[in-house]
Amino acid sequence: MKQNIEYWVLSLTHPEITGESVYGRDEIIVQDSAYLEAVNRLREHITAYCVLKELGENNETRRRVLIEIDALLRSVDKIQYTEFVAYWKCLDFTFSIYLKISDDPQRYTLLENALENYCEHRRRLYDRLGYTPVIQQALYDSAKARSQGVSGFQKLQQILQQAIGKEVPTVSCLTDFVSCQLCQFVPSSNKQELFREIMQSLHAKYEFGAMYQKKVPDLMVKVREKVFVIEAKHIKEPGGAQNKQIAELISYIRQKEGRQSPVRYIAFLDGLYFNLLAGATENTKLAHQRQEIVDALKENPCNYFVNTVGLLHLFQDAFSETLQGKAK
Repeated sequence: MKQNIEYWVLSLTHPEITGESVYGRDEIIVQDSAYLEAVNRLREHITAYCVLKELGENNETRRRVLIEIDALLRSVDKIQYTEFVAYWKCLDFTFSIYLKISDDPQRYTLLENALENYCEHRRRLYDRLGYTPVIQQALYDSAKARSQGVSGFQKLQQILQQAIGKEVPTVSCLTDFVSCQLCQFVPSSNKQELFREIMQSLHAKYEFGAMYQKKVPDLMVKVREKVFVIEAKHIKEPGGAQNKQIAELISYIRQKEGRQSPVRYIAFLDGLYFNLLAGATENTKLAHQRQEIVDALKENPCNYFVNTVGLLHLFQDAFSETLQGKAK
């Protein structure tokens, strides 16, 4: 295998490609007539609530409408992709918080507050502008573009299979991981104990977990005597949250396990942010981050920071060494 800096340079000279299908979202939700009917019922109930409020109707009548709105919100799949629920973020609460409230009176109070504000600040405006199914589809597309964890794992699987030339078997117990020559293990929240057991068997400290609330990596790949422990992030643009994610990746490759350890930590970054890193001008935040990565790699020669092309070549080289070892 090459030196870690070589994989870093290889990554810098091979920018990320935009519009990858693995991150695409093409589900159409507005062709479901039952869903659109439910959305229209929700709007009708909201209008009824607002009119009753304007007419000064008694609270009991409005209360019955509110309870019906609550039932729709809790029973209709994808009902959160509506203009009413989208407005909740202006009131500093979210649909997921709402669904977690099991106490009916508490939930009704929250909904009543949302309805009172919506009636006053949005309903007439939206009625005047009109409603189309484009609203639901656009809100759905926007939400799905922000949730890419599963797609990131699929990207790792694609790179691994392309590099090895076949699907890599997945193991689910310590014995299988120890005995295998080529395999992968997928850590998750419900497999934290098994992940710790595997790392203990490798005499690895995994200091990153202690620093970041027992966070487990995204993937472990064993290629003969080497174990690659991978933390992956897909970042599209700069910002405060993104800077925090880059800082995490840099901390990840600062872990030290010693030259004799089989463990190799890989920080995998794809998305357009990597291209911004590659082209960063001096004396900028991006340039500072890029230098931090280089410093961390020099201090920890067994760890890697790569993008798609860098990770592909890293896996190819590791597998090629395995084949050469078998030939000997």
